[in-house]
Amino acid sequence: MDNPALTAGDLSHVVRRVPKDVRTLLSKFHGTLFLGGGFVRAVVAGEQPSDVDLFGPSKELLTKIAEELQASRGGKQFCRLHHTRNAITVISIGRITVQFITRWEFADAKALVSSFDFSVCQAVIFRDGGTKKSPWSSVTGPRFYIDLAARRIHYTHPSAKKRPGVA
Repeated sequence: MDNPALTAGDLSHVVRRVPKDVRTLLSKFHGTLFLGGGFVRAVVAGEQPSDVDLFGPSKELLTKIAEELQASRGGKQFCRLHHTRNAITVISIGRITVQFITRWEFADAKALVSSFDFSVCQAVIFRDGGTKKSPWSSVTGPRFYIDLAARRIHYTHPSAKKRPGVA
């Protein structure tokens, strides 16, 4: 069964809420960088997102992109990178925190969606196609909208090896 997607209106709304510098990175690294989880859920639910979680196919690529984001936010003088075993966190005063999740690697959005531990976090946006001007795309889990509307927490029982939602 194919994974559903966000509605066109929700996808557009989420993309507009993504910080411009993060949108630029998602466009530049089209097809390899994914924004998923709580940010999408919060925007669709009309809440304030607490951070942005980005995923990709390798720790090396995500490190490179995190350093590029740091440079675009004023470099080491104005922006700090915090490395843990799970992520590289980009911390900038007055800006939303961006986490590059490095513990798990994902080359496609469907695998990422199925790895989230709660259905209301199973939503991913990305640039799909061969150019940075390609259309925005999304993938959600089959229960994303149902459980979000009901404000219900449904545990999805993901594989223990691929769980970005669990530390």
